Amino acid sequence: MHYTRRKKCGDPATYIELTERDRSISKILVTPSIRWLGIHFDRKLLFNHHVKKISTKAEAALGCIAMLSNTVQGLSHLNLRTLYRICILPIMTYASAVWWTKKEAHAKALSRIQNRALWIICAAFKTTPIQALEIEAAIPPIHLHLDYLERKAGIRLNRLSIANPVIHRLPTAWTQTENSAPRQETNPSPKGNTQLIRVAAHTAHTHEQVFSFLLPPW
Repeated sequence: MHYTRRKKCGDPATYIELTERDRSISKILVTPSIRWLGIHFDRKLLFNHHVKKISTKAEAALGCIAMLSNTVQGLSHLNLRTLYRICILPIMTYASAVWWTKKEAHAKALSRIQNRALWIICAAFKTTPIQALEIEAAIPPIHLHLDYLERKAGIRLNRLSIANPVIHRLPTAWTQTENSAPRQETNPSPKGNTQLIRVAAHTAHTHEQVFSFLLPPW
């Protein structure tokens, strides 16, 4: 896969050729997306394909819950809400700190599934205002929940060791201690921050840190 957002690069090559030890030629096809650790990475890292995939998966799981929501002999509202939060919500928000960039199209696609879940949980008509159902079911809008998970991911950075590779991708201050020598910035580019930098903006190296070792690892 070739990662770029430049329009001047044109269409990428359809395959690359590798020469084997026996002088034979192997062709490796270029794919439009790659799934790694449950996340679908596309060429431009826009994660539109990933949101489409998780929306389809969550909608299929919601259909199974809908079969248990008979208003006469089905599950109670409390149990339906619990099923949604345990089975559906983790599908839509898995690793959201990586792909959630507050894009309106992503929030709209996921909100459509949550709105249907609210109708099922509250046994309400589709004309019922969504804001009222969110209050009744105590379920916040999906974009607020994604922002909440992003802040939690930023706070977890204070639990990592200064030797962790993730910390070394952050600004210089994150790896500075009283006994450490100053290091040069690895990526001083002023052009736009990465997703990791945006997540780390919810906390700072001066906040309280939690060390996972009682004694130094050595």
